[in-house]
Amino acid sequence: LLALLHELPVLVRASSRDDVLARALVARLPAPFDEAAAVVGFPRDDAAAWAALLRHADVVHAYGGDAALRAMRDATPLQARFVPHGHGLGVAALRGEPDEVDAGALEALAEDVAAYDQRGCLSPQLLLCRAPARLAPRLLEALDALGRRWPLGPRSSAQDAATSQWRGTAAALGTLLEGEHAALAIETGTPLPLPPGRRQLVVRSCPDEAALTPALAAFGPTLKALGAHDPRRPTAAVPHALATLPAGVAPRVSEWGQMQRPPIEA
Repeated sequence: LLALLHELPVLVRASSRDDVLARALVARLPAPFDEAAAVVGFPRDDAAAWAALLRHADVVHAYGGDAALRAMRDATPLQARFVPHGHGLGVAALRGEPDEVDAGALEALAEDVAAYDQRGCLSPQLLLCRAPARLAPRLLEALDALGRRWPLGPRSSAQDAATSQWRGTAAALGTLLEGEHAALAIETGTPLPLPPGRRQLVVRSCPDEAALTPALAAFGPTLKALGAHDPRRPTAAVPHALATLPAGVAPRVSEWGQMQRPPIEA
């Protein structure tokens, strides 16, 4: 949409798994934008189609996994600018004490976790806070309450297997809290693997903002979103630690409840 508003024609090769949204969006464009956008589809291993698609491109925005991005970069002409949008994740952080967090803030964070069943790159998979054992049970209650209004989507046998493996690891290496619609794993020393989505979260102790800097920097450019909350200053929750993050680590920062609601220009 932004490209079209700048009078740049757009050619879209939609996902081979699901092109319904892309085609519906382009079909509803009014004149003159409808003549400047088109959606095509072809198998991912069709080298000739890729070459035809990219031959005259000035800019290529690519979305996908690491292997798919490498393949698209290799197929992009040297004179074109290649903009990769690879795997990413979100992190939630709390400034202040867990006991100061009210029910509304917890419900807002639960919405960030539940949206899209954590399959998006803005989905929080890790919560950094003081005293995780005091905050995690309350967040699990909020997730279960939300789950009765926002039920989990369909799942595959592979997702079930990944969930069972992650929960087993979390129970062995940390403290696992399981609810009706979600699960939280509290780290008790050994770092836990991040969850495979489906409303599951690792809760890690972070005593202050000095500790927040290396915790965020460790994710590098895969860190796409940071949801920060300060119970005493809910409108000024951007951590000062962001100013000291290394180059390339530039998450979108928002308040809890806004992690999955970015503006269109984001």
